[in-house]
Amino acid sequence: VINMEQIKIASQEHTVVIISGSTNGYVAEELLKKIQQKDDFSKESFLRGVNVIHGAKIPKGKWSNTDVVIEKGIWVKGKTIFDVAADLGKNDIILKGANAVQPDRKLAGIQIANPKLGTSGPILEAVLGRRVQLILPVGLEKRVFGDIVEMAELINDSSTSGTRLLPITGTIITELE
Repeated sequence: VINMEQIKIASQEHTVVIISGSTNGYVAEELLKKIQQKDDFSKESFLRGVNVIHGAKIPKGKWSNTDVVIEKGIWVKGKTIFDVAADLGKNDIILKGANAVQPDRKLAGIQIANPKLGTSGPILEAVLGRRVQLILPVGLEKRVFGDIVEMAELINDSSTSGTRLLPITGTIITELE
């Protein structure tokens, strides 16, 4: 992911926002190493939410509760997508993990637990409103064989409860790429 030409350019000349998540922790670690600013970054704590089976305890530990924001080659510690989304433009990049993927349809699904859309709200504002590029690194273990749009219709129905599912497109990167 970090060797993609657009990431190389944006990480030095524009803004790259890596939304916290388990897969993106690996991306953030490698990009921060590449720009020689890994400092005290820990991919193990680079989480915003976790999926566990009903009744399981959520892993304890220090969660970063922040994203990695790189502005013109400098890691701006402590910032999140909520702090920078309004300033992002066409040459900037957002990396967001996904919870489901249909690689053949170039479609991903993002679980949403927050009734105000969580990080997806400012991401959609930037991507759809100002044409910021969205890159979705997602492992093939999250591949679904049904239709993500149909799944979202069922999951998001007003008669259901729990997390919602946002079908989304962008540059999807799996192990195959």
